[in-house]
This record gives sequence, C-alpha cells and structure tokens, in this order.
Amino acid sequence: MECEVIEKDYFDIESLKEDYDIEFKQSAGQDGQGKLPKSFWETYSAMANTDGGYIILGVAENKGKLEFPGINQPEKVLKEMWDCVNNPQKVSANLLKEENIKIKDFRKVKIIQIHIPQAGRKHKPVFINGNPLTGTFRRNYEGDYRCDDDIIKQMLAEQTNDTRDAILLPK
Repeated sequence: MECEVIEKDYFDIESLKEDYDIEFKQSAGQDGQGKLPKSFWETYSAMANTDGGYIILGVAENKGKLEFPGINQPEKVLKEMWDCVNNPQKVSANLLKEENIKIKDFRKVKIIQIHIPQAGRKHKPVFINGNPLTGTFRRNYEGDYRCDDDIIKQMLAEQTNDTRDAILLPK
C-alpha cells in the first residue's frame, strides 16, 4: 500500500474533532509498535449502521487537543484489521475495499485513514462477535451506542423486504 502525504490531499486534520463521522484512535498497542484497538469494531459497526464515517488510527484526542503519536508498524495493524473484517465470527459484513484505506505521512509519523461506508439495507445490521443482539451499534454524536432490540429487529425486517420503489416497472 502506498504512503500518501496527508498535508497535500487531506482536509486540515488539526482542525478536526471527534464527531458523528470522525473517530480518532491511538492504536499504539502495548509494545508501542501498533495494534488495532478493541473499540475499533464497535465504531466500525456504529458507522456502518448509520451514515458511515472515518476512523483515523495513530491520532489521539486529549482534552480537546489532537496528539499525533502515529503508528510504527501500520502494515501490522492493517493485516490484523483485514484478518478480522473477513472473519464472520468477528464482524458480520466486510464493507471495506482497498481504496477505503490509506496510510498517510503526517508530521514525520504514519497514520491510517479508514473510510467506513454506510451499509446497505441488505447488510444491516452490521454486528460484531457473532450476535446481533449484543454486537450491533449506532453512532450518535461522537459515541458508539449499543442498539436496543427494537432497532435491531427493524433493521432485520428491512433487510428482507424490498421497497416498492426498488423495482423498475414496465412503461
């Protein structure tokens, strides 16, 4: 995967804050070399089940200020992410493609930008750990919140029913 220079092709990262469609995660791991945070999957589920968004790894938000510790081994983090996103025991749907993920240079460190697309109704709910009742999340403001049973049932019902405007009628 090519490394891009974030300052040339990216909006002003320093002016961002966590929000409905932006989430920062430090991703250093215990050894400081890089590890996918456990909370990544809750955010993946939440963004997929709402309007999508960006998870930026290697950036931490501390008291409203951004810090850029970076990731020493971004390929290791991405390998872990791809292994998990393609494991149906971990996540119910892989919505990611190569073009959704970019390793970027910023201030002499590497960060990873991951665009999580919104799931189509046939894929919702996107859930983690094999159980839609305990592993389905939605995004509200800057938080990932577990969905209640009624929301999950609604997503499951919408998954099987085609809408009336989804079919092309003759003439």
